[in-house]
Amino acid sequence: MRKTLTALAVAAGTTGLATMPAIAANPYDQVDGAWISLDGTIAQATPDAFTLDHGNG
Repeated sequence: MRKTLTALAVAAGTTGLATMPAIAANPYDQVDGAWISLDGTIAQATPDAFTLDHGNG
């Protein structure tokens, strides 16, 4: 019984981790006021906007 519960817990955790990048991939799906992380180099900047070069992808 304990092995079954451990296997179920691992499977549930693995499934959650596998879907997390898909959830985090689109910042527009986040609720208002949520924090997001951006990674890359600023390619162009103006006083009210910027273009982020995040490389190939």
